[in-house]
Amino acid sequence: MKGNKIGRFRQSFEESVFANLLKKISDFFHKQICSSKTAQMFVSYDEVEAKASDSFVSGALSQIKPRKKSVISVKHAVTGKIENSFFYSLIGKIIDVLLGTKIRIYGIIFFILGFSATGFGFIERYLLTSSSKDASLLWQGLAFIVFSIPLIASKDELCTGLINGRLSSAVIRFIGYEKEDVERNPVEENMAIPLVVGIILGVFTTVVQPVYYLLLIFALIYVCVVFHKPEISMIVTVATLPFLPTMLICAEIIFTLLLYLLKVIRGKRSLKLDFLDFFVLLFAVFMFFGGAFSVTPSSSLPPACVFVCFIAAYFLIVNLVKTKELLKKLLYSSVFSFLICSLYGIYQNFFATPDTTWTDEDMFSDIETRVVSTFENPNVFGEYLIMLIPVAFALFIASKRFSERALTLTSLFASVLALVYTWSRGAWLGFIAAMLILLVIINRKALGAYVFGILALPLAIPVLPASIIERFSSIGNMTDSSTSYRVFIWEAATNMINDYFVSGIGIGVDAFQTVYSEYALAGIETAPHSHNLYLQIMLELGIFGFAAFVFAMFMFFAKVFTFLKNSDNREAKLVVGAIACGVIAILVQGLTDYVWYNYRVFAFFWMMIATAVAVVNVYKEKQRITESIM
Repeated sequence: MKGNKIGRFRQSFEESVFANLLKKISDFFHKQICSSKTAQMFVSYDEVEAKASDSFVSGALSQIKPRKKSVISVKHAVTGKIENSFFYSLIGKIIDVLLGTKIRIYGIIFFILGFSATGFGFIERYLLTSSSKDASLLWQGLAFIVFSIPLIASKDELCTGLINGRLSSAVIRFIGYEKEDVERNPVEENMAIPLVVGIILGVFTTVVQPVYYLLLIFALIYVCVVFHKPEISMIVTVATLPFLPTMLICAEIIFTLLLYLLKVIRGKRSLKLDFLDFFVLLFAVFMFFGGAFSVTPSSSLPPACVFVCFIAAYFLIVNLVKTKELLKKLLYSSVFSFLICSLYGIYQNFFATPDTTWTDEDMFSDIETRVVSTFENPNVFGEYLIMLIPVAFALFIASKRFSERALTLTSLFASVLALVYTWSRGAWLGFIAAMLILLVIINRKALGAYVFGILALPLAIPVLPASIIERFSSIGNMTDSSTSYRVFIWEAATNMINDYFVSGIGIGVDAFQTVYSEYALAGIETAPHSHNLYLQIMLELGIFGFAAFVFAMFMFFAKVFTFLKNSDNREAKLVVGAIACGVIAILVQGLTDYVWYNYRVFAFFWMMIATAVAVVNVYKEKQRITESIM
């Protein structure tokens, strides 16, 4: 009954004069936009790529490729050596033994380890009067003992326990393993082994705390999984990026890259570069040279290598994430971690100690705290949020399961609230720009609604909180220390670009500060960067590096909008459009800040672009297969 009322109301609205006027306005603007030369450029990626593949340069490159037979013979030789090597077979045998061992064997090891740790912890804490150590070793030992009891009571092999366990089986399915991949033959029990191993590990608890044994176990399991399925590493990297230190993320990417290249050599994975990838690779080359030929090469090369490493993640995602299932895992894993960051940001707003470090207290005395979540700066946190809010919104619309809708809807509410509490005006502008474009992608009638929205804006202003209105109205106000600080730095940066137009000054804070001191205006003698993404790229890499970035971004959006025009898959179009809008959001915020100053934001920027490209490639390949069958 309720559904019928909603249906009748919807039908009457669609037939109303207002709805028809809205449609006519939307159709007019849509026609004008689509017929423009600029729009035609952004929907012709496939034609440009086809012409590039048929070009003289492409033909010349194909001539210098090694012969197919020689490549195959080399690949077979390398593959044979790897797969028949002692190390490779040893790893396989160790995994077989570990999975086939009874769970109670592990329980005995953990019990002895826990008992030893408890004993040593008690002695250190309470019997040695000269000891100032806390009771952490004691509590860890007790935790190991409690954890070992259900393991000792089990009669199953480890592989059987993993298959039958509710949580472990879910993890196994997430990784992509089948039941047959985990099953192993039972290993004959030898009680001497767990006793000896437990005693040895227990003795070393005086040096290595038990928690590190657990971390080592998880690390070894992760290495074994990634060795077989490097795709999982990229999903884990994207999901854990807000929580891990930069160098650990780099190590994870480098490790995955090496395993991926090894699989390419063995013929287990493929490597393919398209027209967009060429410009991304070119930009990475300029990044490296920006570190090697900097005004301060010793301090510029390390951050340049980090940037190149993170751009490598783009190629890993594009070449590894090649199925709809992997894309779904990648997207929902990132949304889940995004939810955790948002909730932590909300917690900080209400329960953390007030901090006005990032606020002009004279103008915004009512803002007590700007939340940072797991990031070091509220603007950086805002940059992370605006890249994923459009994606969460699109996934909410496209999702069909209740669990997926609950996750995405909760993430949306939490992230928008956290974005408000960052009080980042640049992030707010980026978010607004992204959502305005996304709504048009979802339904072009939004164009007409925007006309009425602009007319109704004066009526909406009194409803908004005064603090938000004051924050927005301060944009461009030179009495705001944050605004005047940026404007003066932009002026100095522009003068620097005039003198380093071709070569650039190089990557990093040291290179910027070394040159900036000669151009700084009075009162702003020190600055870590130019507070503008485009000025910073131009300043660090020169005109050629900047051109490589512009072409990479143009090709990305051309690839996206060509897909949006030609694809019939609504779900894929929603996701691709949302990711593109997240990229647009960060590029808009780049007008007011150097959004790549934080390494993790830089990494996530290229990972988001790679995810959009992966979606396009997966669905284009699916469409190609369908057309070839028909």
